[in-house]
Amino acid sequence: MEGIFPPLPTPFREDGGLELGLLSALVEGLNGTGLAGYLALGSNGEAVHVDEEEAERVVRTVREAAAPGMTLLAGTGRLSTRATIEATKRAAGAGADAALVVTPFFFKGSMSADALVSHFEAVAEASPVPVLVYNVPANTGVNAPPATVARIATHPNVAGVKDSSGDIGQLAELVRLAPPGKPFRSSRGTTGRRCRGTPSARPGRSSPLRTWPRANAWRSARRSSRGDSTKRGSSTSASSPWRVP
Repeated sequence: MEGIFPPLPTPFREDGGLELGLLSALVEGLNGTGLAGYLALGSNGEAVHVDEEEAERVVRTVREAAAPGMTLLAGTGRLSTRATIEATKRAAGAGADAALVVTPFFFKGSMSADALVSHFEAVAEASPVPVLVYNVPANTGVNAPPATVARIATHPNVAGVKDSSGDIGQLAELVRLAPPGKPFRSSRGTTGRRCRGTPSARPGRSSPLRTWPRANAWRSARRSSRGDSTKRGSSTSASSPWRVP
């Protein structure tokens, strides 16, 4: 997996239902702009605000709208290992090429290195598609340290990590500890300042909205159409999409 994978917002109607027509139109508008693929149901996609049926419909909609050959990543992390496995299988069945799995976080005090390794290994073992670790401590309160991710990365079905800690030093350490001789992609979620000379991750990046092709046009269209909403619950991703990790 190499290239840019923009995190797609999940549009909602005013009554709270999914606006899949708008999602499909967004993807179709981004096809052919040089993107490698898409990320559905990440933080910007408000994954925590959709139920399992809605999640499957979102993934299927993006898959059908995406141009042939584009890679589809889908957020499938849940609070339990069993639920994560089921969500991952469901997303794969709907067309996802890989699963982005956030760290469990409700019992954050129990999320030791061993607990995280056990969780991700079980998910990777059961998943029909490659798994990427999603580390977003600003949202979860749980930080997966590079040494822990390196242990998880030894599983043959773990393909990479999306690190949204905003810590460039941590990202560099992830690259340093990546398993030798195995394709393992490190990508940035939150965009921060880049230090000159800092080693970059292996190619592959989930880019914030502000780096999308046609992002300005999309935001202008959204502002001019207040009848549609990309916000459900208390998430701030609609009003400030580039601030969400």
